[in-house]
Amino acid sequence: MTKYKIIGENSDLVRVVNGNGSVTTFGKGSLEYDQFIQDVKEQGIGIVEGPDIVTPDYKESRLSEYPDIREQLDQLYWDLKNGRLDTGDWIQNITKIKLKHSKSNTGKTDVGHLPQWVITEGTGNFP
Repeated sequence: MTKYKIIGENSDLVRVVNGNGSVTTFGKGSLEYDQFIQDVKEQGIGIVEGPDIVTPDYKESRLSEYPDIREQLDQLYWDLKNGRLDTGDWIQNITKIKLKHSKSNTGKTDVGHLPQWVITEGTGNFP
């Protein structure tokens, strides 16, 4: 039995690993797409896996929120100059980010729900 995986930035592409181990990615309007719809109609939506939902780990999450290093250095300069190294802007901003993205967040990948277009196209059930 062929197993399909929904992928793409907008969950608009389908990937299938062929019997010989090769991977094919396709979208609407291709012959492979027509075969995909036919397979879903004949075999059910159980042959389709939803898109991957990736939750980044704490390091990636923190990096995306840390201010530019030049801004951090400027904050540290003024905090040090004003004698507020342990209560100043830099320590408050960095602490907020570290508390928001705990080290216990190790990241994960879950399988998301099938997009409505797969259910509609494959089964004829409209929302």
